[in-house]
Parts: sequence; structure tokens; C-alpha cells
Amino acid sequence: MKSGDGLIRRCHPILAVYAGDHPEQCLVTGTKTTQCPKGTPSGSLGENVACHLRDTEHILESLESFDPLESPREYALWCDGMGLKPVVNPFWMFLPYADIYQSITPDVLHQLHQGVTKHLISWLQSAFGSSELDHRCRRLPLNHNVRHFSKGISGFSRISGKEHAEMCKILLGLIIGLPLPDNRSSDKLLRAVRGILDFLYLAQLPSHTDETLTRMSTALDTFHTNKSIFVELGIRDNFDFPKLHSLLHYTSSIRLFGTTDNYNTEHTERLHIDLAKDAYSASNRKDELPQMVTWLERMEAITRFDELIGWRLSGRIPPPEKPLQSRLRTRIQIARYPTALMTFEDIRNDYGARDFRTALSEFLAHRANPQASRVELQQTASRFDLDFVRVPVFQKVKIWTNGSHGGSEADDKLDVVHVRRKTKARSGRNLSSRFDTVLVNTSLDNEPDEHDGFQGQSRVLSRV
Repeated sequence: MKSGDGLIRRCHPILAVYAGDHPEQCLVTGTKTTQCPKGTPSGSLGENVACHLRDTEHILESLESFDPLESPREYALWCDGMGLKPVVNPFWMFLPYADIYQSITPDVLHQLHQGVTKHLISWLQSAFGSSELDHRCRRLPLNHNVRHFSKGISGFSRISGKEHAEMCKILLGLIIGLPLPDNRSSDKLLRAVRGILDFLYLAQLPSHTDETLTRMSTALDTFHTNKSIFVELGIRDNFDFPKLHSLLHYTSSIRLFGTTDNYNTEHTERLHIDLAKDAYSASNRKDELPQMVTWLERMEAITRFDELIGWRLSGRIPPPEKPLQSRLRTRIQIARYPTALMTFEDIRNDYGARDFRTALSEFLAHRANPQASRVELQQTASRFDLDFVRVPVFQKVKIWTNGSHGGSEADDKLDVVHVRRKTKARSGRNLSSRFDTVLVNTSLDNEPDEHDGFQGQSRVLSRV
């Protein structure tokens, strides 16, 4: 392997983690798809009881003692008794220090988003009806950080993991207050759904403590305690499927191998288009593998060369580290050209901004005399004579804030504020009005706050 200093060294990696979806896990471990690839449960897969990991040493000794060619029947019977498929010479058989059953790790994409979440949504559709859930989706207000399913969630033919993650954000809000058949109480169902959602979000934390792991176990216990409501409603007969059982292994895997983002298959599957589909499309579909490899190598070389040319032409140098105070500032971005030029009366009537002219006068007075008190500003603003009748109006503002408590390594977070009156699109379709609620800092010094969150700030809710 090539290290950071450019030298190539011989390395002897140890198999510690194997990341893959459920069919791949079963293929590697030689287990059946209806079983847990890590161990043997003491009861059914649907029970809230952790299973015992398979004894790797015993299995390896048995594999070495059998000769599948001389006694294939005995070998198949032994494998069946151990809950394994008759696999001959698995790749991990002679790897030092490898424990394949310990190495199987959780997979947030396929086990949670495409597994348990997919089942949970289908159960809720059976309990409340797809049409009612779709109607509630349409009635939800727009939000920049939450996807708006304008046609509901039941009309999808194929749902990606990202779409399931977006549905989870609104799932609990959709079912609150909905009655169950026969006026049955929905308390158990709400607790079961909340238990799964709490486990889902806790499992994706970028760092864990003993407290968060305990909360994960508590959330899973909450689901298992209340899951009988789905049986009472006739939606499920049992919960014996491996993806639900796999949730029992999350806390132990996190303690051994770190947080789940270290072995989530979403990181590798996101490259399917870049490294597989696009490369295949560039081939002639005959003996495509060598052509795909050549195409990828050339594209990587072009990308590196393009970055080098851009760097040489720009003459950039690394910027100096900014102090924490400057990193905490909020960056606001608007379009180059306004949406429209409007009079004060139109702004008051169309946008409901009744005090816009007064607020604009106070703002201009403050710019002219920043040291003035609020009372002096109000007095000065009352004597202001604005010599213009129209102002530019921007209906969308992008706000960039620092990602993680001002840390320099964190990515900036984007939020968007929409201020739109009722109008028509170019296609003739009516667009409803949208006025986002934001938190506005009312202090005049506009200095960054040294506290976290809203502590120490004087803030009011404003309708932009």
C-alpha cells in the first residue's frame, strides 16, 4: 500500500469488519437468509433476546475435519445441524485473528432505512389507510429541511434509502391524533413507532457514550413492549425477520468498532453511478470490464490534471486560520437580481408587512448614527423623508451557519427562508403563499454570541 510519504510498503491487514447488506452477510458467513448471520437466537428472531455468537473456532475445526468430497452427505448434515450452508473453504478460513461472525456489522441503509422503516410504513398504512396518510402529507406546511410529499407516500413504486429517511422525519407527526379501527386506543402504536424512530436516530449519532447506548437499548425495549398492537390489529402474525433482530447487535458493534458511519454501505453504494453505470455506458457492452477500468483511470487522470491547472492559474494560497468569533458569524446570500420592485403599499397588502416603512426608517437612522439609543432612533426615523416609492423585493434568502459549535472542521449548514405571496407559475399553476418563521436577533450591535443556542440573546419570533 502507498503511504502518505509516497513509499509503497508491504502490509498485512487483519479482517476486523465486514460491511454488507443482509444477502452478502449470509453469503460470507454461510448462513441461511432466514437466520441471523452473527449467531443463533435462543428463541425466535422477533423476541427481544440477544443471540449467542457462533463459535468460530469450533466451526473451523469441524470444517478442517470434514472432507466434502469423501463424505458430502455427512458434511451437509453437519452444516444443517449448525444452521450453515455446505460451504467449502470460505475465504476467511485461513485468515489470522479473523472472527467472521464478530466482524459482521450493522448496516443502517439496508437494515434500518430499507428494512425496519419500510416495514413500519407499510404497517401504518394498513392501520390507518394509505389515503389518510397521503392527505396528511399534503397538508403539512413547507419546510426547507423536510421534504414535502405533495402526492403522499403511498404512490412510490421504488423507494430509496434517502426517501425513507425523509419519511421518518414526518412519520410520527402523520399518525398523532389518528383513530384506530373500533375506537381502539393508539397509545401503544405511538409508543412503538417512537421507539423505532428514537433507535433510528440514536444509531446514527457521530459519537456515542454509555448514556446514548443505554438510550438505544431503552428505545428498542419500548418498541418490543408495544409491538403487540400490530398483532392485535391483524397486521402481523409475528416479527420473525432478520432485519428487526439485527437491531439487538447495534450497541455491541458500536462498542467494538465505533459508530455506525464507519461501516454503513451507503458510503459505497453512492458510487454505483460514478464507478459502475457511467463506466458501463462508456463501453461497447462487449467484454466491458477492461473498458470500464480504462475509462475510470482516464477520468481520474483528467480530474487530477484539471484540479492542478485550476490551482496553478488561480495562484491560491491556504487562507489563514480565522478566529472563532469570525467563524461564528452567519453568512447571508441573496440572488443578484430582485424578484420585483414593489411600493410600500403593495408590500403591506401582499406580504402583511404593515410596519415595513417604519422599520426601514429606523434601520437607515441606525446606519447614520450607530451610537444612538433606540428612543433616539425612533425619533429620528419619524422625521425621515424617504425620497423613493419602490424597493427591491427578494422572496428567498439563503443562510449559511457554522456546522458544529463553531468548529473549523465542521461543514457549514444551509437553510433557506422563503417569503412568497400567492401567485401563478409560468405554467399557469397557482402557487400558494409561503411565509417562513425565523428567529431574529434584536440587538443592535450585531456581535456574535459567545453562548450556545439562544442563551444570552434577545430574540423574537418574526414573520418575514
